[in-house]
Amino acid sequence: MYCRLVVEDGVYPPLEDSWLTSTVLRAIVMVGRFSGVVRVVDVGCGCGLQVIEALMALRSRGLAAWGLACDVDLRACLNTLKNARLCGLDEFLDVVCSVSLRWVRRGFGPDIVVSNPPYLVGDWRVDWRIFGGWDGRMVVDEVISWSLNFKPRYIVITQSSESRWDVTIDKVSGHYIVISMAHRHVFFEDIVSIGLELRGQPLRGQCY
Repeated sequence: MYCRLVVEDGVYPPLEDSWLTSTVLRAIVMVGRFSGVVRVVDVGCGCGLQVIEALMALRSRGLAAWGLACDVDLRACLNTLKNARLCGLDEFLDVVCSVSLRWVRRGFGPDIVVSNPPYLVGDWRVDWRIFGGWDGRMVVDEVISWSLNFKPRYIVITQSSESRWDVTIDKVSGHYIVISMAHRHVFFEDIVSIGLELRGQPLRGQCY
């Protein structure tokens, strides 16, 4: 299944890191173990590439799927909604414009969390699409902290050597194992997309 996405002015376009994220996400979606309705959360959705690809791939497996996408940028949220409609997925996707994930209620059980967050070292106020604070980990750490609380079966997160992807693996090592990685050297850094699976977690018996 293929759908051509539109990227609106000012929205972060799919670049090298986007395609790395997509590669790891697609591999997990196509071979992952799921039960019931598969819930996908996309943090920093941009034009909606990751969540839309995940929903299409899950549906191609004959699985029921629903997505939740969020971004701090209203333009990105509207762009994701537009692309979801173009792909015929708008009834299976909710989009929230928010600076954090703190509004998500306890008890919400995501199966996949994917994020290609701003990970470059720099002031996020200059460009929140690419800069993740003084160490590049501002959004990365929030996604990891949220995931450790909500325990999705799979996490896909992309960052750079500048924002220490090895630190991310150390932080989740007690709960997650690395099952997939893709990397590429771009200019002065290595971009790495990491696929993680929850250790010893039984399938959720979701019923809707």
